Amino acid sequence: MSGQDELLNRPVLSWAFYDWANSAFATTVIAGFFPVFFKQYWAAEQSASESTFYLGLFNAIASLVIVVLAPFLGAMADHLSQRKKFLFVFAMLGILMTAG
Repeated sequence: MSGQDELLNRPVLSWAFYDWANSAFATTVIAGFFPVFFKQYWAAEQSASESTFYLGLFNAIASLVIVVLAPFLGAMADHLSQRKKFLFVFAMLGILMTAG
């Protein structure tokens, strides 16, 4: 396989598109829309410092849950030889939770 063929194989392209979509999501939804949505709908009655505290707290809790669960879910996907299925299920879960 030549160097260019290695760059254009399916796993590399798949990862590139996944990374591209993840970066777009992070810059638009997480950094742009979510803080505004959070302040207007979930923390409208709270002061700016209090809503910022709660946003940080719940982001920290969610991050800790991911830190704890990700190694186990990754090992389970590897052990069951179901990597693509796990990726699909969790991608769909993320899409549905964002859309909902």
